[in-house]
Parts: sequence; structure tokens; C-alpha cells
Amino acid sequence: FGVGTDTDADVSEDYTPRTFAASVSLRREIFTDLRVGPNVSYFYQEMAEVEAGGILARKELPGSDGGRLAQVGISAVWDRRDNIVYPRSGSLFELGFTVSDDAIGSDFSFTTWNIALRRYFSLSGSQVIAVRGLVTFMMGTPAFQTLAMLGGDSVMRGFYAGRFRERQLYVLQGEYRLGFWKRLGLTAFADAADVAHDVADFHLDQMHFAGGLGLRVLL
Repeated sequence: FGVGTDTDADVSEDYTPRTFAASVSLRREIFTDLRVGPNVSYFYQEMAEVEAGGILARKELPGSDGGRLAQVGISAVWDRRDNIVYPRSGSLFELGFTVSDDAIGSDFSFTTWNIALRRYFSLSGSQVIAVRGLVTFMMGTPAFQTLAMLGGDSVMRGFYAGRFRERQLYVLQGEYRLGFWKRLGLTAFADAADVAHDVADFHLDQMHFAGGLGLRVLL
């Protein structure tokens, strides 16, 4: 769908990549509930097929020809949830920083900050309010494949994954969960999110919204 927050849903193009990707992340508990450690990832992609005359065929975006992406970084996780599978109270805070540069074998040079916060409020034995905030900051020239994306099964459900993508991403999500019989529950959620090229380009009147209902099964 292109890059940016105002792309046309009726204007899109398909492409077929061949991709190899691998990543390793190590974390060690340094304080109670706090884990910190390094991560390394490698991504290689070739374009097997692109649409004639499209954005990728015209080489308008970094990554249009595929390429190599090598990243090194560090991440920290502070997990105060009462349960990692079905939390009813507590919080989860995640902070990550990665850098990609030709000095480590990458075709793209940029840095990325990821900040995520989840908070859970127990209203009763069967009712939970879950709130999530997610922010991504990128500086430099990332490949379009690695841009922050809005949509998919966890960020702005209801939007196709990659419907909007850019260097900056801002997400606020809320969910009401009701357990009604044994391991079955109902949910209602509402999301607000946007992407932007730079921080100064973010405007509240350009936010995208999504909402819906769902069924939860605790395995």
C-alpha cells in the first residue's frame, strides 16, 4: 500500500520475496522481575517477482531490490504480571534499541527504539481491563520491509498487516475481558494508532481507529 498514513486502500501492489531470517536474544535477570540482554538478527531477501510499473519496480523505496539487514541491540523487560498466559493484574514494560550499519554487514543504516507498556486492572474475579501503549522511533534509512507497521493480529486488529507503515508508530489499545464459563471468555476492544515519517508529522486528527468483539479460550 505504499508508505505513509494517507495511502489509498484501493491502490496496492503484490510482490513475491524469498527471505531468510534468523535472530538470537539473550536475557538475564539482574533484579527481581527485570531482565536485560543483547540481541542479534540477520535478514536477507531477494525479490522473486514485482508488479510491472509499480513502486518496487521503479526502485522508489529502500529495499525495493531486497538486500541484507544485520542488526545488533539490547532489550530490557520488566514483568510484574500475575500470570504470563492470562494476566489479571500487574504490568509489563519493554524497551528495545537496535542499530543497523554497513560496519556489521548491513545494506541499510538506521537505529530503532521500541517502547511498549501493558497494564492490567482486575475489576472482579471475572472482569479485567487491559491497556497497551506502543511506540516505535526510527532514525536513518530503513528498508520498507522493516518499517513500523500498523495492522495484523496484535496491532490494530481489523487492518491488514502493513496497511500503513512508516518510521514512527504510535498505538494505544484497550480491551475489556469477561470470563463467563470455565475457560471461555468474551472481549471488547478499541484501538487508536497512526504512523508518521518524523515525530513532528504526528497529528491527532489523522489517527486511525479500530474496534471489535471476540471470544477467548484459555488453554
